[in-house]
Amino acid sequence: MEYMTIKEAGKKWGLGIRIVTLYCAEGRIAGAVKKGQPVAYS
Repeated sequence: MEYMTIKEAGKKWGLGIRIVTLYCAEGRIAGAVKKGQPVAYS
């Protein structure tokens, strides 16, 4: 499975890093996995 960083996800989806992080914390992004400090998305 391939993952992308918060920064990559934000760029791909046209969202800011803070919004992507918030959506992840709220459980709105399926497949989000926290790996160390950053969160990765499948």
